[in-house]
Amino acid sequence: MEIQINTNASEFHNVVDTIRGLEVRPGLCTILQTADLFGIYNAAHERTSVGTTTSFVFGFSVESANSGQVFHYLFDRANNGFVYQHIYDEQMYWMASDQLGTAPILGNIEPFAVAVNYNQIIVSSASIPFPLWGFIGGTLAKAEKQPSINPDTPNLTLYPGRVASFADRFVWAYANQISFSDPGTEPRTICGPNTIAFGGTVLDMFQAGEGGSLIVVCTDATYTIPPDGLSGFQFQGVIGKMPGYQGAYSNNAATARGTSIGLIEDGIITIGEFQKRPLTTYRNRHYQTEAVGPGSSGDYRTGTIFGTDDGFVVTIDKKSAFIDIDTGKITWIYPSQNYGWDLVGGQPFTVVGILKDKDGKNIFLTNSAAISMFGTVEYASTPTAAVPNPTGLKVGGGVCVNVPSDPQGSPVVREITTSADRPGQAQYSYVRSSFQAAITPPPQNALVVNTSLWSASSNLLEREMRSRRMQRAVRVDSPDVEVYFDSGGTKIGPVIDLVTKGIGKNRPSN
Repeated sequence: MEIQINTNASEFHNVVDTIRGLEVRPGLCTILQTADLFGIYNAAHERTSVGTTTSFVFGFSVESANSGQVFHYLFDRANNGFVYQHIYDEQMYWMASDQLGTAPILGNIEPFAVAVNYNQIIVSSASIPFPLWGFIGGTLAKAEKQPSINPDTPNLTLYPGRVASFADRFVWAYANQISFSDPGTEPRTICGPNTIAFGGTVLDMFQAGEGGSLIVVCTDATYTIPPDGLSGFQFQGVIGKMPGYQGAYSNNAATARGTSIGLIEDGIITIGEFQKRPLTTYRNRHYQTEAVGPGSSGDYRTGTIFGTDDGFVVTIDKKSAFIDIDTGKITWIYPSQNYGWDLVGGQPFTVVGILKDKDGKNIFLTNSAAISMFGTVEYASTPTAAVPNPTGLKVGGGVCVNVPSDPQGSPVVREITTSADRPGQAQYSYVRSSFQAAITPPPQNALVVNTSLWSASSNLLEREMRSRRMQRAVRVDSPDVEVYFDSGGTKIGPVIDLVTKGIGKNRPSN
């Protein structure tokens, strides 16, 4: 029986769908970690000692409209409770740091939000004592309210909460109200005539695509505001109510390329279209892959969601689901614990912010590190003076497939055949309690002898899809299977072959 595994019904773990087909994802490579913050460096820019014990809570990247340079803004909370901002240039070299407020923040950190317009940045969170304002590339300072140029509209106090950019304005949210900034380039002026109250607390807000409406997610419903209502010093638009979704927590909704997604208890929903979808499909035991999803809470709303250029990233229970808008594929990304990520200081893949390099490639900020995806191995730490070349770890990825079957048939699984293209690396299969592995052989006449292209002790091998048949005799009522492959960039065959032999009806005794 041939089984297609490159479908949305399969559950992908560290396997991505590229233009070449299914592949094991690239390595997770740490380019900055919390130990680097306030660390001590030598002349070669090698860290000789770690800084204050801390964890990242938020981060973003912005490009200067004047110079085209990219700046990374990172926020972390130290063990003593104080929150700091750090600015790095596009090469991840430190530029500045600053403590926010004079008192430590105890308890849980409330979600952060950022808005960018007119080369200016606003950052706000209920966890910091005041919203922050500044120009791109500079340190962010306390946002002080500015007087309106219209003498008939007195300005309002800027409270920490949610912020967003909408058309040519900034939008501020506090409790159940939102306020649009005055016309012009000053984001710190908000007035009463441009304030709207809703029936529930504002949890998330964002503009849905270029020129799209402002989506406001509240605890009672989701609202939509078209941009044509922003004219003059008083909002004059129509507020629409979108049924089918209401928020539970902040960072439960996001937008990407005009599509808006919200987290619900058992998965995700496309806001305004009533299309629900689970993020996990496999219910049997995992062997080399790991269990994913909300864990004991059973509620995806306890996680967070971020929009990217390609789709969305949902983070929950130390792992992250990547949702591709074009293909609809959902891939769970997390470090390959099988190969020692946690043994060399690696931390879980809990995304708290999305950064971008100068080429627009995503960099994922977790609680412990800024991580980029490239290459065929992964690195859990940055170089130091003591360890200038951190250990590269193997990458592995798997596909969990629910196989349709009649439980009463009680078949015996005789063979599972998989295929991959990376010579010398292993292919694995698991069904019920049977786990087997096979090494991918090189193609015939493909060995290049005595080459030192990669190293003096190893040969260069051509790559070609090679199948491996793994035999067993396992009786199952539901032959759901997990297949797994070693090495980043390994191409995976889209079909596996499952050979079964029925042994008659399964008649349980009374």
